[in-house]
Amino acid sequence: MTLEEKCRIRQQQLQTEVHELEQQLKSLPEGKLRCSRNGNQYKWFQVLSPRHCSLSGKLLGRQATEKAVTRTIEKYIPKKSRDLAQKLALKDYILRRKVADEKELRAVSSYLRIHGTGDLTLIEWLYRSVGHRELLPEKLTPDDRLKDWQEQDYPRKDDHPENLKIRTTDGRLVRSKSEAMIASLLAQYHIPYRYECGIELGCYARRHMNYPDFTILHPDKGTLYLWEHAGLIEDPTYEKNLQGKIRDYMDAGYMPGQNLIITYETETAPFGMDDARKTIEFYFL
Repeated sequence: MTLEEKCRIRQQQLQTEVHELEQQLKSLPEGKLRCSRNGNQYKWFQVLSPRHCSLSGKLLGRQATEKAVTRTIEKYIPKKSRDLAQKLALKDYILRRKVADEKELRAVSSYLRIHGTGDLTLIEWLYRSVGHRELLPEKLTPDDRLKDWQEQDYPRKDDHPENLKIRTTDGRLVRSKSEAMIASLLAQYHIPYRYECGIELGCYARRHMNYPDFTILHPDKGTLYLWEHAGLIEDPTYEKNLQGKIRDYMDAGYMPGQNLIITYETETAPFGMDDARKTIEFYFL
């Protein structure tokens, strides 16, 4: 994955996280928390935002008028109201987290404005600049770089390994016949892929690892594609989990029809070799 792609994914994550933090702030009480040490314990105070108080009287010898004077008010929080103190502490944390996220978001967005110019990736350049490529060491050629990416170690799905029973033509074990067809065709077309490669999705408290069926490195563009094959789409629980995955993928910058491939099958409409071949040719050839 290129640095620009990583920045775009991080930009999406930060935007989602800032929005979630803003929503959480709406449900929290006014003011901030001030903690004051009292021996081995702390006293808690709710510091309310400035308010205007009307005062009457002479001001520097002028005629008596009313003037708004700005000041803060602190209210003692008794131990029985610990819930209020906890919410204010959470609010302070969320505010600081939001400031940090917004600062990083500005930095990432600034980088993308300057460098996100659509320049060729290194692999694209190597493919197109034949004259240069002939003069470079063989280990720098695109095919070798793609092969190195595929053979690198990566986080793998470790639940139910007993279901990895079907062997592909390139010697890998997968969980279904449809996945075996996809993997075998990717290998036949020399398209590098990783099976059930872990990627981190979500943001804030929802950050988690997901394992798309295939993570594919486009052989010409050098960009990453995810491929989810829904083999149990008729199962309501499976379908609900798939919908959650797609939302997470989209939040991370993977869009259906662009760099996110989703294929389906049912008992009455199985996924065949011709379906897999057409999909691969459409996206990668």
